[in-house]
Amino acid sequence: MKTIIRQGKGEIAKLVDRGYCQYELNNPGHFSLLRDYGNVKLITGPWLYMFNSWSLSFLESLGTDGFVSPLENNRQNLERTLLQRHGGEKRRNKSTLHSKLFITVFAWPPLFNIRANLGHILDFKSFADNRDENFLLVTGKEGSRVYPDKHFSITDKIPFLKEAGFGRFIIDLSGRAVKKQDYRDLIKAVNDSAPLPRSSRFNWKDGFYKNETGGETPAR
Repeated sequence: MKTIIRQGKGEIAKLVDRGYCQYELNNPGHFSLLRDYGNVKLITGPWLYMFNSWSLSFLESLGTDGFVSPLENNRQNLERTLLQRHGGEKRRNKSTLHSKLFITVFAWPPLFNIRANLGHILDFKSFADNRDENFLLVTGKEGSRVYPDKHFSITDKIPFLKEAGFGRFIIDLSGRAVKKQDYRDLIKAVNDSAPLPRSSRFNWKDGFYKNETGGETPAR
């Protein structure tokens, strides 16, 4: 294990020397690999699931320079998390944490990651569930992933997010290939702060889960 860590740090040193000084980390163990380099910026990725004030506090303690909000998050929970981290102070627009938050406004989020290459077993690329929602199966040497048929987009929410104090937004083009016309539509939607056709809000409006009364479960 020590040999692997030393090799990892050696590769990172080469990257830093070449000017690669910003890294997105999706595992708490990654911080120890990069903490020794004083000129790098460390950003916690969406797979560290900053859903509440406790997880936010923990990630802050690791020395992060920024946070990518989980794709499963929603606006209400995100605001509540930041507010509670400030001890309930009602100075949301002036929050330093707001300026550190990255919010994804477009993505094709992988719903499932499977290490095995299922392309050798399954003879289909698309399927539907019992609610007639369609999904795409992408397989390869690195494993298999399931994507929703519709991409996630909140491009029309950018002005409202800016008013709330957020200013860093992510357009994630990884995963499924984006066709040239779809890319043009995406850039136009971002520039015009308009809704993107054939898209989904994912969990942005209703949240990741609800309690038995039908309302959103409070998160800290």
